[in-house]
Amino acid sequence: NKADANLGVAVETDNITPDNAGGGTFAVEYQGHMFLLNRFPDYHALVWSKRYRPESFPTENLIYVGQPDDQMIAGTVIGGVLGVFTPRTKYRVTGTTTTGFVAQEALTHRGTAARYTVVGTELGAIFVASDGVYITNFVSPDIKMTNDIEGLFSGETINDYTPINWTPALLMAGEVYRNRYYFSYSDGSGTTPNRVAVYSHDTKKWYFYSNLAFSSFYHDGFTALFMAGQSAASQKLILK
Repeated sequence: NKADANLGVAVETDNITPDNAGGGTFAVEYQGHMFLLNRFPDYHALVWSKRYRPESFPTENLIYVGQPDDQMIAGTVIGGVLGVFTPRTKYRVTGTTTTGFVAQEALTHRGTAARYTVVGTELGAIFVASDGVYITNFVSPDIKMTNDIEGLFSGETINDYTPINWTPALLMAGEVYRNRYYFSYSDGSGTTPNRVAVYSHDTKKWYFYSNLAFSSFYHDGFTALFMAGQSAASQKLILK
């Protein structure tokens, strides 16, 4: 970022590379910018790159969101709005490069500890909270998807399905494929995901699959493939 007199004003002097933020950093693209959150040591600082320049992060491209003890852990984009989540609440981020970006706390103060369950869809952002699975547009009240299986989130056994174990929440994962939301979690005393719950937006029902140790999902919109995986070579799945 040192000016070169021979180049004059041809090269900007604020092309600062992103710092080594650590493995907990979460990245999401919004309006051509790369936004980074959950960065050490300022966990409530939201920073963004120059537009279409994900390698350049000027120091002034920063706002503080929420409280230092309630760090941002996930984000997604729906309907032209960037939403970011903390364990306790969530915020919508609006604005442009010209006007600047601002964050406002959502109407319903409900967050998530399961960062990889957050998925942006045409219905809103789906996420897993401690009391159920919800859809939010960051403006209206959250819409609950788990009324039929609410007990699993509060320590109850439902139809022989043991309750969710929240200790490995960071290993939970979610994704949408063909109008269904896939959610992997650990139940009972399990420390890694061992069950997949699937919600159909068509039937409004939940379906469960056991012994599927998936901690990641990915839907490729270009090839229409839905993929799930875990570190074990025997645990992989590709749906067409």
